[in-house]
This record gives sequence, structure tokens and C-alpha cells, in this order.
Amino acid sequence: MNRSNPSIAMPRRPRGSRSAHLPAALLVAMAMAASPAFAQAGSEVVARQDADAEAAIAVGEARAARQQAATAQEAARAAAQTRDAGAMTAQGAASAQAQAHVATQSSINARQAANEAANAAHRALGAQSVAEAGVNPVAAAHEAREAANQAADATAAAILASSQAQAAAEATALATTAAPVPAPVAATPSPVAPELTVRSIPSGQAVEFPPADFGVLDIDHDQSLTPGEASSHAAVAAQFERIDADADGRVSTMEFEAWANLR
Repeated sequence: MNRSNPSIAMPRRPRGSRSAHLPAALLVAMAMAASPAFAQAGSEVVARQDADAEAAIAVGEARAARQQAATAQEAARAAAQTRDAGAMTAQGAASAQAQAHVATQSSINARQAANEAANAAHRALGAQSVAEAGVNPVAAAHEAREAANQAADATAAAILASSQAQAAAEATALATTAAPVPAPVAATPSPVAPELTVRSIPSGQAVEFPPADFGVLDIDHDQSLTPGEASSHAAVAAQFERIDADADGRVSTMEFEAWANLR
């Protein structure tokens, strides 16, 4: 039986790095990626992209702020025209004057905010140009981002000022059309009824009236008494029909004397 000769050794694969079997191009790419220069180049590309995006944002914010300033200016102009047209009352005119002033000041604030947004957009565009030129693009991207944030803040201020101007313009219109407030009417005191003193007369006791004077009762001095003239004396008024013997509606001196003598 044939046996193998233990003295004859089989050839072995040499041990070494596995990278020896990788393609050469891949090895070059891995070496470049691991190098600091390659990493820096990648960050600069990202920085240029960021600078472009932030600059675009800043320009958009500046455009929006400019539109808000135009709206505020139109509101201030409308408020001034409404104020100058006059109001229904002096109080309304004073209120319209104050509200129109608020609209004008708000318009000024909106315009200032729009200018700040425009300046921030210019700084962002400058930073974008620096980043594209490759002069420290990372720092330029950071500058562009800060400028975009400032533009956004300025636009928010312009929006607020524009809203205030529009509200003031509406208040101006309301002030000029407000109707006069009617003066308060003083309450009329209720008439107070006179206090009457009622005296009870015991049963069976005669009621005594003061003496009747014909001359006093005859107001028009026509020598006769009418029911109206007789009403000033309780006894004459109560017995007028009895005293008027001829029932002509008037009491003559003779009828009065006859009645007086019977009392």
C-alpha cells in the first residue's frame, strides 16, 4: 500500500493582507477619503451649497418685507385721506387724528424693517459670492446663515408694523363715522301729592261753613254767580241748584240773599 512521504510538504498560500487582492482604483479612493484634504474639500462643497440656500432665503425674506412695507404705506395713506375728509363730531375728529398718526408711524416702522431685511439679504449674497470663490466657504456659509436669520427677523417686524397700520386705518374710519352721543336727559321729579288732613265729624254734629260773601264770590262782578264762581265756597257749591230758584244756571243777588237768610 502506497503511503505518502511525510517528508514532502504541500505548498502553502502565503499569508498577507487581504487588501492586496482589492482593485487598485478602490484603494486609491479609500486613501483619498481618509486624507484630511479630501474631507476638507467635501465640507467646502457642502458649505457652498449652504451659502446658496441661505442667500436664497434671505432674498425671499427681503422681498416679503418690502411687500409688507408697501401695504403699510397704503394703509397710512388711506387713514390720512379719511381723517382729512372730516368727522361727524369733534371727538371723532380728535380720535381720527390720533389713529392716522399711529398708521403713519407704523408705516415708517415697516419701511425701516424692510430696509433692514434688504441689507441682510445683501450680506447673504456677499457671503454666497465668497463661498463660491472658494475663500473659506465654511465661514462664508455661516455668515450667510446669520444674514438670513436677520432678514427673517426684520420681515417679522415689517409684518407686525403693517398689521398695526391697517388696524389704525380701520379705527380712523370708525372714528369719523361715529354718531354724536346724545346728552343725558335729567330725570323729571315726580309731582308730590299734597298732604290732606281729613277730620272726622261726629255723627249728628252740624257742619259749619264760613259765611258766604256774594261780592267775593262774584268774580266778574256781573251780579250773578256761575257754578264755577260758586265752587270756591263749599256750601254754595253744594246747594247751588237749590239756591238757583229759577233754574237758569245762575244765582242772582236776590236768590243768594234768600238762601243766606234761611241758613
